[in-house]
Amino acid sequence: METINVARFKPYRHMRWYRADYLWRPDVNKSLADYKINVFDEGKDAADVLAIPCPHIPGREGLSHRDDQLWITQGHRGLFDYHDMPMVCESCIDYAYLDPPMRDLISHPQVRAYMSGVAFRDPALQQRRSWGGEYYGMVYKERELYNRGPDVRQERDPLPRDVLAKIQPITRPPTPPFSDNVFEHIASSMRPLHKRSIDIFFSGRTVYAPNSFVTHPTAIRQHLRSIWDTLPGKVKVFKDYHDFHGTKKDGEPVKVFRYPYEYVDALLDTKIVISPWGWSPWCVRDLEALACGCIVIKPQCGNLVIYPDIYDPKKQIMVWCDLMYEGLAGQVDYCLTNLSEMQERANRGRHFVTDALFPNAKVHSLWTHSLRKVLDNAISSNSYSMSKFIPGGV
Repeated sequence: METINVARFKPYRHMRWYRADYLWRPDVNKSLADYKINVFDEGKDAADVLAIPCPHIPGREGLSHRDDQLWITQGHRGLFDYHDMPMVCESCIDYAYLDPPMRDLISHPQVRAYMSGVAFRDPALQQRRSWGGEYYGMVYKERELYNRGPDVRQERDPLPRDVLAKIQPITRPPTPPFSDNVFEHIASSMRPLHKRSIDIFFSGRTVYAPNSFVTHPTAIRQHLRSIWDTLPGKVKVFKDYHDFHGTKKDGEPVKVFRYPYEYVDALLDTKIVISPWGWSPWCVRDLEALACGCIVIKPQCGNLVIYPDIYDPKKQIMVWCDLMYEGLAGQVDYCLTNLSEMQERANRGRHFVTDALFPNAKVHSLWTHSLRKVLDNAISSNSYSMSKFIPGGV
């Protein structure tokens, strides 16, 4: 097995979690060395494959590309001379949404797409309808403003077979899971629901944009805040903040649970976690709460597929609630008064997540083995000319 040198074109945001970032980090993913994948940031060194991440930042896609043609040379950082180098187009795909530039990019023969993260159970892709969350944003907007159901989804024609053949199946979570050490801490501190002191729990951002522009994640979380005190339970914890780093609220410093251990200890003492939608219905906190043996109540999102597939309706791991939390109080009350019944569901969720993600070394190896196949495929498919297939190429 020869070494594959990957030049990584990297426009990632710096946040507490890095989504697609950690797959390529040798300090986190030790399996890269095992499969002889040498990753370095863009530079003048020779490379076998160019990796182009295309993150989906809701409302800001234009910062990384344009809708009329490919602008990657201008949209990220600096200029790139593609020559005839094969490319791997990698994205977290928060909404399983392939916009025109992405669809155009992966149609080129020199591109192999590693589309990990999130997909739809129904394979029909949806057209984005509103800022920050396509169909899901429209659901909340129509209910809140007009008291009616969402507009019918706009569905596009299926992707061509040759393009679909280039997209790898989901092989990893959309956001990095707990480390092995944290999973070990959870296992040593696990307790049944009836011995936990916090009845209902929420910790997270409640502002997803400047106050002058109210997005659906902001609106739905502020609505949850407004009804929180009316929900059943003696001990109810609502920790919110407004910035990406979880340090400020209304511009002032705020104390929330430190990640990971203080936050994990709070989950281990919690019976029910309420999990609203964010930019997308999936949330890393769902995986975290399930791993800690909590009951998770969440607006329905059974059409989403992530790894591990916690949202599969057939598994009955989640407790689904209404998007506007109508009837939430009754659901919370039922869970609290039937803990012995809900314990079985919590156990299934905990075992399902733990078996999939711990030890993480096995998961990293699975990801990297799949990535190695993608890179080998990219290198072997070198009978093309970049200037022929890329608009404006040289």
